[in-house]
Amino acid sequence: MKMELNVVEAAAYLGLAKSTLNRWRHEGNGPPYRKLGKRVVYSRIALDEELAKNTFRGTSDYVKGSKMANRPEA
Repeated sequence: MKMELNVVEAAAYLGLAKSTLNRWRHEGNGPPYRKLGKRVVYSRIALDEELAKNTFRGTSDYVKGSKMANRPEA
């Protein structure tokens, strides 16, 4: 299993458009990433942690300050 995902793979893993993930990165939001030369990669662990931070059991658990909750998809 591949542990480092490029932008296209990471966006697909999160169920987002590539442009959304790019915008979040440029705005300083979203999951942490690494630069390998000119390449941007995301660890699968960081993506899983991002998903876990934005998991709710119901609307009463929803926190309006959640990073993903405040980001419109592109």
